[in-house]
Amino acid sequence: MSSEYMRQIMESIEMAQQIDEGYEDRVQAVANRIMQNNPEGITRKMFQSEFKRAAEVEKPVEYRGSPQARRDFEKDVMDKVQLKRDNSAQTEKKARVEKALEQLATIIQEAVGNAFPDGDPFDAIAPKARRLGIPMDNLIGWLDRATKKHLGFKNYHDYLANVWDDFSDLSSNMGDEPRTNPWR
Repeated sequence: MSSEYMRQIMESIEMAQQIDEGYEDRVQAVANRIMQNNPEGITRKMFQSEFKRAAEVEKPVEYRGSPQARRDFEKDVMDKVQLKRDNSAQTEKKARVEKALEQLATIIQEAVGNAFPDGDPFDAIAPKARRLGIPMDNLIGWLDRATKKHLGFKNYHDYLANVWDDFSDLSSNMGDEPRTNPWR
């Protein structure tokens, strides 16, 4: 073996040792860059783009290396980064439900106001609730939730009983004969 060849081998070994020695520092530098841009944490979906952005700034050797080295480096960085749950779908669903309950409470008030004393407010509520996307097999449950949350009563029937009592008191003050409350 020539001395030149032996020198190249020794230089390669030294360079490999230097690369291995700084590996954890490079992983931590990329992880720190990601966390600096996202202090509250990131989701797994966001990680790929954030990793790419941080790696382009930090320029670690493994990012430019073989695909396997890049995958291993990416996995090690992911272990260092604070990941948070992606609950955007649940947040959107909760917002839609909240909006539907608020609209349903308004529909209940309008229907009850228009139906008393001779009509049934449910006849006016059901078609409008269907247009909101509320399933008809669970409409009473939705009515109870909307009444409790936005109208301040225990449930839908409690609200109707209270409105009937108010109407009955008003009509008896006007000289009409009091009627029995059908909601009690």
